[in-house]
Amino acid sequence: MHESLRPRLAFTLIELLVVVGIIAILVGILLPVLSRVRSQANQVKCASNLHQLMLGTMIYSRENKGGWYITAGDYSNDSLESLIPTYIKDAKVAICPGTKNVVDLRATATETVTINGSPVVRTYNPHLRKPADYAEDDRGGHSYEVFCWAGKAQYPDGVTIAADYLMTYKNVRRPAETFLLLDRDQGAFGTTNNWPEKIDNHGERGVNLGFCDGHVEFADRAAMVRAMLISRHPWPRESNDLGPALAIVKGLHNSGGWQGKWWFQ
Repeated sequence: MHESLRPRLAFTLIELLVVVGIIAILVGILLPVLSRVRSQANQVKCASNLHQLMLGTMIYSRENKGGWYITAGDYSNDSLESLIPTYIKDAKVAICPGTKNVVDLRATATETVTINGSPVVRTYNPHLRKPADYAEDDRGGHSYEVFCWAGKAQYPDGVTIAADYLMTYKNVRRPAETFLLLDRDQGAFGTTNNWPEKIDNHGERGVNLGFCDGHVEFADRAAMVRAMLISRHPWPRESNDLGPALAIVKGLHNSGGWQGKWWFQ
């Protein structure tokens, strides 16, 4: 009689299964939320890094006679050597926190260049010279690209650029609308170059763009294409990749490839 009144100290199998099921449901709800929060936090930190880099370009552009924002000899040059460590001491600023990219200021390599007709061997940092190939690339390389050349094309606002030229603070008329740095996208593993995809810094969601007045904006694919055209960076560099841009931006048309005519209709 007294034994039947004792409190039960164990769960039944059904009760345990119910508890496990509830936990599984909660985990399923919370994990995507936590992933989005982490991605957004990385995006904000990445924007802060780009802002610091853009401030460095603004200072550098006032301290060299040419007014260059950054040292870049051609379209494919993405070097941050003119900014780090001269203007920015912390090499982590060159890394998007959503990636596994690595910049070690102790890394060195040598190259032979011709100065005044004579060969000169000089040392450089390979991690600052080139960006990594993709977000998970930990072999050495920073996380950003340099778009410091205005590209030959006829743009939607009627402006025609007959030949590529290097952008400087002296010839950029609308710095708040002209971006210079952005999240790296090398088109690795057969992906589309300069098109946010899963292997890139922020996946398919978009890219951070660093503008010549120092501010940073996050842009989805369509906004990125519009920003490129406004900034005089015709997208993309390969005419056979025009499809994604034309499909995602309503009313955008092109003839003659990426260096041809762009217009809205």
